[in-house]
Amino acid sequence: MTLARKKILAISGSTKQQSTNLNLIKAIAELSADQIELMLYDGLSNLPHFNPDMDDKNVSGHVKDFRQLLQSVDGVLICTPEYAMGLPGTLKNAIDWTVSYHVTNNIMQGLGLRIISNIAIFMIIFVVCAI
Repeated sequence: MTLARKKILAISGSTKQQSTNLNLIKAIAELSADQIELMLYDGLSNLPHFNPDMDDKNVSGHVKDFRQLLQSVDGVLICTPEYAMGLPGTLKNAIDWTVSYHVTNNIMQGLGLRIISNIAIFMIIFVVCAI
């Protein structure tokens, strides 16, 4: 019996075209191609700044597309750097659009969510090298 591959939306928190995070997502996609269908979301830079006053039926097409994409997948993988001890602004902005006031149901509710932060990888390397 063959199980259906799960559809996973992968989001790189970095908007840099050749970021470590994007390369990690591509490696995960390649290594797990037989188990999951990994779709890369590359529209972080296209989302307008979150503004609750703009979050109504006339919300930006980019926001609508992002929300619809989230509703069409089984899970989300976020691979992100740390900027100034927090999430990159574009990633935080995207998350804000998923939990805004006018969305009747939290779009992320029920989705499997995994976050990989390369700051943790560097910390592990540092600790191992320091021993």
